[in-house]
Amino acid sequence: MAKRETTVLFAGAAAGDFPRLTDTLKHAAQVGSGRFVGRQGREAMTLFATPEAAATAVLRMHAYARALSPMGASWRTRFGVHSGALGQRGDEFFGDTIDQALELLHAAREGEALISAHAAERLGEQLRACVTRAPGGAFRLLPNDRMLAPERFSARAGPPALRLDYRSRSIVRRRDGDEATIGSDAACDLAVDHRGASQRHCTISRRGSTCVLRDHSETGTFVTFGGGAPRAVLGEEIVLSGQGLIAFGIPGGPGSEDPVRFTFQAQNAPTEN
Repeated sequence: MAKRETTVLFAGAAAGDFPRLTDTLKHAAQVGSGRFVGRQGREAMTLFATPEAAATAVLRMHAYARALSPMGASWRTRFGVHSGALGQRGDEFFGDTIDQALELLHAAREGEALISAHAAERLGEQLRACVTRAPGGAFRLLPNDRMLAPERFSARAGPPALRLDYRSRSIVRRRDGDEATIGSDAACDLAVDHRGASQRHCTISRRGSTCVLRDHSETGTFVTFGGGAPRAVLGEEIVLSGQGLIAFGIPGGPGSEDPVRFTFQAQNAPTEN
């Protein structure tokens, strides 16, 4: 199974601080186009496309904590960040990158963020100025007052994220160039159980600030935007925006009553992934 470069951010906190840690982590992931994967005990994992996005999320959380005094003075948090190859099978993620990020979390002291050398080398100039070497070859993220200014983060939102929901499954594509295949074949990114769906029915691609669906089927794909009428796509492309439905075959036939739901828009409010 193919792997791709991903940055893993682990966050941990004392029992009393963990609920608010996860709330701010989910929000930081949302506005930074990350993905909150889940939590185990008093540790939570989030995925980002780049080390820059993960480090910015850490700064954003510190800024929130400082702004919510006296929480900022007592918030006992730790962070571990590493970037590397990460595999995905269904809703599960695997790879040494996860283990190394978790090791950094366990090595961090309260209030400390440790970043691997591999991730630190890929930070932009401003963030590189905020890291110092730590024992074991890692780096500490030590933001200054300017970097923690709340106004630095309050109005920011990440690029639009593509989200596809089908029954109990959801997949998200956040990076430019990412694709998602939909069809009846189990090897598709989103496998659908419909007689009207071809094995590889359609592909949805992220292209900068747009999202494009291309039909590969013999029966057609039907896209509904909002409460409008279905639009037929057969061997062609259509640009997706906002929210809507993707159905297979003919309107009213197999596949129309249990469609795939899509969302492609900037996400500014915190929601659970």
